[in-house]
Amino acid sequence: MSHLDKSKIKEIAENLDCGLNCYWNIKTNAILFLPEELGYLLDDDVDDMDIGDEWLQEDFDTIKNNLEDIVVIEKPNSNYSFEIMEAFADQLPNKLDLKSKLYHALNRNKPFREFKFLIDNSDYRKEWFTFKAQKTEEWVEEKIKEIEGK
Repeated sequence: MSHLDKSKIKEIAENLDCGLNCYWNIKTNAILFLPEELGYLLDDDVDDMDIGDEWLQEDFDTIKNNLEDIVVIEKPNSNYSFEIMEAFADQLPNKLDLKSKLYHALNRNKPFREFKFLIDNSDYRKEWFTFKAQKTEEWVEEKIKEIEGK
């Protein structure tokens, strides 16, 4: 099995963040992406599934025809995503008002929505996206290690 380099890990993380699942052919090292809602169609026994979009169709068919060599890397689950938000709040300076507001948001109903609202209306939006990207790349690296360890 070939190891993926940093640029591929970054590409995977960015696509996961956009709602795509990564399909890694462990024999060829090829990486393709599909919207996560199309993943369940790969298990169908239908040979000619019409996706309706030419580039998606090509990737879908390539994945479907090579399923024995494909491993899926999915986006981080909600628990890990919550941990990322907590870790971001933790690393903010204690005297920052935003830090206490983020902690409060994380303990309310709909913490993801509350956190997003606060971040989107703060001066720390760019820092959040950089932090989240780094943590998502770490998630991908861990998944790759798990896959390569099998």
